[in-house]
Amino acid sequence: KESKSLTYLDLSSNALDDDKIRALVPGMLQNKTLISLKLAHNRISDRGSRAISKVLGESSVLTELDLSDNNLHVLGGKALGRALKHDRSLLSLNLRLNRLGDEGGTLLLSGVVDNKILRELNISANELETESAKWLNEVLREHPSLRVLDVSSNKFGEEGGRYIREGLEANGDVFSVDVRQCNMGEELEMAVAAAIKDARGDARKAERKSMMSTVSG
Repeated sequence: KESKSLTYLDLSSNALDDDKIRALVPGMLQNKTLISLKLAHNRISDRGSRAISKVLGESSVLTELDLSDNNLHVLGGKALGRALKHDRSLLSLNLRLNRLGDEGGTLLLSGVVDNKILRELNISANELETESAKWLNEVLREHPSLRVLDVSSNKFGEEGGRYIREGLEANGDVFSVDVRQCNMGEELEMAVAAAIKDARGDARKAERKSMMSTVSG
C-alpha cells in the first residue's frame, strides 16, 4: 500500500514491467504529495507509459519524472505528450535511452510545446531524426521555461541540426544544450555552442542589472 504522504519514490533498477507499473499507479494517484518519481533502468514499455501518464495532469504535484533506460516506443511518447499538454507541475523529464523513434519524438514534443512549465528535458539516445528536430525548433521558440536540453546521440543530421540551431538563436533563455553525436557536423555544433554562450552572457548581464537595481533602490 502506498503512503499518502510519500514525496520521493525511487524504484530504479527493480525489473518493473508494465503489469507491475499498472498495479502501482492507483496508489500514486491517491498520493497528493509525490514530487519525485524515478523509474529508470526497468522494463517499462508503452502500456506502462500510458499508465504513468495518468499521474501527470492539471492536479498533479509531480516535479520530477525519470523514465530513462526503459522500452518506450511511439505510443509511449504519444501518451506522455498528451499528458504534458495539461500538466502544470513537472519541471524535469528524463527519457534518455528509450526507443521513441522520430514519430514518438514528434508526438512527445507536440505536448512539450503546449506545456510551458518544464525546465529540464532529456531525450538523448531515442533515434530521433529531422521531424523531431522541427518540433524541437518549435519548442525552443515557444517554450518560456526550458533551461536544460539534452538531445545527444540521436540522428538529426545537418538538416535537423539547422532546425535546432535556429530555435536556439530565437530562444535566448536555454543555457545548457547537449547535441553531441547527432551527425550534425562540427560547424553546426559550434553554432549551437555559440548560441548557448550568448544566452549565458545575456543572463549574466540581466542578473547584474537586477542586482544593481536592487542596490540602488
